[in-house]
Amino acid sequence: MKDRGMKKWAPYASLIEQKGTMQRMKQQRVRSTKPHLSQEAAEAINRNLLESVGKNVVIEYFEDGERKKINTHVIRLNLDEKTVKTKHGNFPFSTLLMVEIV
Repeated sequence: MKDRGMKKWAPYASLIEQKGTMQRMKQQRVRSTKPHLSQEAAEAINRNLLESVGKNVVIEYFEDGERKKINTHVIRLNLDEKTVKTKHGNFPFSTLLMVEIV
């Protein structure tokens, strides 16, 4: 006999009250901790950030337990607040995992 895996729980997700709970449980399973950057990676991010003002970049950042990637245009760097201002919002330096100029 073959194991049905998660299929056996699918009927419970059909109830309106339980659908949100099931989705939250799935999201919590894929959450992870922020990866630690090496000194070389941090220096590469700093170097690329300084060159990226006014250019299109690919930014990989960590938010809500997930790695996210966005292709955007850097408007300016705010060194006082330690953020990168882009067309798609502000990103704190502490959340950045990779910055690549395209």
